Amino acid sequence: MSTTETIPYRFLVRGGTAANLAAVNEVPLKRELVVAIDTGRIKLGDGVTSYNALPYVAESPRMGYLTATFDAGDDVVEAGSFCDVFVPYGFRATRWTLLAGQAGDVSIDVRAAAYAAYPVSGSITAGTPPALTGAEKAQGSTLAGWATVDGPSTVRFIVTAAAGIRRVSLILEVDRQWEG
Repeated sequence: MSTTETIPYRFLVRGGTAANLAAVNEVPLKRELVVAIDTGRIKLGDGVTSYNALPYVAESPRMGYLTATFDAGDDVVEAGSFCDVFVPYGFRATRWTLLAGQAGDVSIDVRAAAYAAYPVSGSITAGTPPALTGAEKAQGSTLAGWATVDGPSTVRFIVTAAAGIRRVSLILEVDRQWEG
């Protein structure tokens, strides 16, 4: 026989911005949940380990990826090449990864505009676009100043400089933002 019991209590979970939680760096109680309200990521206290040293419980279900691949075949990718992507949600970029078929140089700007304002014009990278310099791969997660994009939007990945690259993919990891 199955029974259902209603417990007449509500509880709050500790939270704050990721930066504030990291700055305070307290030791959460055993089984205490701590939510970074700006990223949606959760840590579970053990009563011993400080906040910064605790692992995240799981990746945020709000995480997403935007990808653009430039493939010139036997030629080299040219500056000015671009790829437009429709994104049905707002987002904040958290990391980028560049993967190329061979070592070379490339810089790819990321631009975005509201879908209604297509074509795209304004850069979101604050002057620090993803770039390879004499390498096959690179990653970046220090995206200070990068703009948050309201959705729905169109994102344009545009090669601003390239040398010796025949094929390159840019993968942009994003924290999806919802309204309401």
